[in-house]
Amino acid sequence: MTQLTIFSVATDRYLGFWLELLNTAEQFIDKGVDVQWILFTNRENEIPRTVVERLGANLVRVRFESAPWPMPTLLRYELLAKVADKVEGEIVMHLDADMLFASSMSKNNLKELTDDDKITLIRHPGFFRPSHFSKVKFYIKHPRYVLSDLKSFVLNGGIGSWEKNNASLSFVPRNKRKVYVCGAIWLGKKELIIDLCRLLSERINKDLSNNVIAKFHDESHLNWFAANSNVKLLSPSYCYEESYPQLKHLAPMIIAVDKLKEFDWNN
Repeated sequence: MTQLTIFSVATDRYLGFWLELLNTAEQFIDKGVDVQWILFTNRENEIPRTVVERLGANLVRVRFESAPWPMPTLLRYELLAKVADKVEGEIVMHLDADMLFASSMSKNNLKELTDDDKITLIRHPGFFRPSHFSKVKFYIKHPRYVLSDLKSFVLNGGIGSWEKNNASLSFVPRNKRKVYVCGAIWLGKKELIIDLCRLLSERINKDLSNNVIAKFHDESHLNWFAANSNVKLLSPSYCYEESYPQLKHLAPMIIAVDKLKEFDWNN
């Protein structure tokens, strides 16, 4: 049985990023892990033939037309929910197309990341802070964060970009703004992820029917879920961004790439 399904949305130039993601996945995911890829793209015919032949039945290409921003990101939950019958993995992972694996991942790693009946979410790298004495050292070394973080706590109740418009179903009240998570990567057991996608898709469509779009789109709705559910939280090692000084002590597992970089799609 397929152990892992990874799904991504890669329209237009993001197909190039996805091909790089695939290369790193094949390098770092243990060969004993059977991986299914579900790719939503409008350039399915431009995927190199060598890639299509290499992945074979483990590549599911779903036509998704490019749409005005922010629809491609806002609709990602609906996209997976609609192809739930095609998902074969025991574990399902969403990855933004512009991510790269940077460390080995084995069957045991995957089980540890999803070892209970919780959705696994990643602390947002921009709003993550070290703990205990490491936090003190961080603020001493980077004093500009002291004022900005204090302002966030006073104005918002926490460090993050939660939805503050109560007209949106992604609204998170002040007393629940504890840990802000990123929308680039999330994972869990198949049934849990499909249920999550159906739930958030329904809520997003209700927002859209009322002409409401959350400030940070799909990520806002994911943070509503995180604030109101018992989830498993991982460090930003799984969404590492090298420009953030607060992450320097972490070992990158999955990293966000420079979107300005151009890739050779034929490699």
